[in-house]
Amino acid sequence: MAGKAQVGMELIATLVVIFIILVVITIYSIEKAQESNDLKTFIDAKRICSSVANNLDAIQQQGEGYYKQFSIPDNIQGNFEYNITIGSNSVEMSWNEKAWIANTMASNVTVTCLSYGLNETNRIWNRGSYLEVSCHRPNIRPIEDSVEYWNDNGNVTLSVEFENEGHIDAGAFNVSVDSHLTEISNLQAYEKLKTNTTIPNFNLGGYTVVIKADFENAIEETLESDNEINKTITI
Repeated sequence: MAGKAQVGMELIATLVVIFIILVVITIYSIEKAQESNDLKTFIDAKRICSSVANNLDAIQQQGEGYYKQFSIPDNIQGNFEYNITIGSNSVEMSWNEKAWIANTMASNVTVTCLSYGLNETNRIWNRGSYLEVSCHRPNIRPIEDSVEYWNDNGNVTLSVEFENEGHIDAGAFNVSVDSHLTEISNLQAYEKLKTNTTIPNFNLGGYTVVIKADFENAIEETLESDNEINKTITI
């Protein structure tokens, strides 16, 4: 009986050792798998960050008036959400309390907005003194130099050109000239459209007319601050 008990104890001890070894191997495997996943996430983040920086450099070198569209994914490897910050000579990618910075020659960059998702496009536009980054939206504005007016027996007609400066088409919206509304059914990317508005019984002398695109804010734009201009006319 003593011999059988001894064999039983040795068997239990052996099984315990095997179990401990299996636990250690499992933990090691999990750690290595996590390290591998972290490395894949880092490589993906570095790739996207460097791609944005390279696009900035390409448009910086092309010169004023050139632009380029690009897309970035919703998430990076591992299904992590992330954020891109574009600053002076740098693009920073941050995710899950980690970060990567890519250098760029672009020292003056204005970011109006940034869209995440491969089905949406962002645009880098060389404005001469700076690069402008805008997201997947239209941008409607009145062109100040386009304003013309003429008097017809006390009724003044104003001609104003509006443009969609964004790279995405705009749906229906209203424009306002001295509170007189005109509906525009559609304005495609980079398209311009001229409107004529007649103001009856116009006050003689100097008068400031307020002209506004997207009067009721029906369109989500890359930039809302350029929707309105004031034009002083004298009859």
